[in-house]
Amino acid sequence: MFCERCSLCRRLVALHVMEQVGAALPSYPVAGNNVVEKIEYRVPPGEPEYGRVYINGTQYFEGVLPEVWEFHIGGYQVCHKVAERLQGPCALL
Repeated sequence: MFCERCSLCRRLVALHVMEQVGAALPSYPVAGNNVVEKIEYRVPPGEPEYGRVYINGTQYFEGVLPEVWEFHIGGYQVCHKVAERLQGPCALL
């Protein structure tokens, strides 16, 4: 059991420092001006397992799990807080 937990901890650290990535990464399928205007999470009809995080009227990140979007630490919704700090013109990618 201890070795199993050590393995999970190593994986968690590697994900945290971006040495590894998870099984699925969100995509950014629509080209545009990349201006973060308003952050909004929407679930497309018929696809409740993945949502989209819109940064403006046309551009969004697709494939965001609801559990990831809703994750809170210390009262803050982590993904929303990070996206909020990027508001205005920026190079997202």
